[in-house]
Amino acid sequence: MQILRTLIKHTHSGQYFNYLEKQKLKEHILEKYALFKNGNNEGQLNDHINSYKRENLTKTLAKTIAYTWE
Repeated sequence: MQILRTLIKHTHSGQYFNYLEKQKLKEHILEKYALFKNGNNEGQLNDHINSYKRENLTKTLAKTIAYTWE
């Protein structure tokens, strides 16, 4: 799960909660819902998210395959 936590932190795509953090999760959901109700539901994604898009992952995979076949 550390990889998932790192990915979420790196891309600013949300927060990670484990099974024992029910209260923190509840507070986070209520906070995001309040922002949504006030019209402030814009995400905070950064440019790092682009490296995980399907097109970029496929390019990386293709380069890796080509390199191993050389």
